[in-house]
Amino acid sequence: MSVWAAERGDAAAQSGLMVFDIPAQPLAFALEAYGAVTGIEVFYDAELATGRRSAGVKGTFSPARGLEALLHGTGYVARTTGSGAVSIVLASAAAAQQVTASRRVFNRYDRYFAALQARLGQALCGSDHAQVGSGEIIFKFWLAGSGVIARADIVASGGDPAQDRAIANGIAGLDIGEPLPAGLPQPVTMAVLPPVQGEATGCPAGHGSDAGH
Repeated sequence: MSVWAAERGDAAAQSGLMVFDIPAQPLAFALEAYGAVTGIEVFYDAELATGRRSAGVKGTFSPARGLEALLHGTGYVARTTGSGAVSIVLASAAAAQQVTASRRVFNRYDRYFAALQARLGQALCGSDHAQVGSGEIIFKFWLAGSGVIARADIVASGGDPAQDRAIANGIAGLDIGEPLPAGLPQPVTMAVLPPVQGEATGCPAGHGSDAGH
């Protein structure tokens, strides 16, 4: 089970042709880069993106064609969900049903996930290891019944490995402040992404991490 991830981008979708230069890389990082280039919000399930790599995209394309090229060979397709937003879903009908079931489970626990995200954001804002400019990191963690994070593992890293380990170690033992809801699937997968240039972090002055995914 994973937290539904939303890559940052301007709320208004860009139209026309755009220049892309996004190398092949872990899919979550490629989607973040795509959102930064196009201003389009891209929603995806972080757990389904884990272990997947994007295709490289270099050249001048429409946003839709650029995203199609980026997803080539991944087994995923893009579906428009509103003005300036797309969702990444599995291509097969059976897999699409799996995504729907996963979304229903997520909706059941959305209040707890909101509390979890807020608590992690507070902890990372106060961390000396989560500064502006840090690379993206995707990790998974397990929670005890009390709501304390019992274990955190790095899944993928786009920054300094030592810094990423320090973040994961700092998350382990964190008390979310609410007991774990019965039946919540584990582990939880979450992406921590640094703000794009000029973007507010949401942290108090002096702290620079953005842990909203």
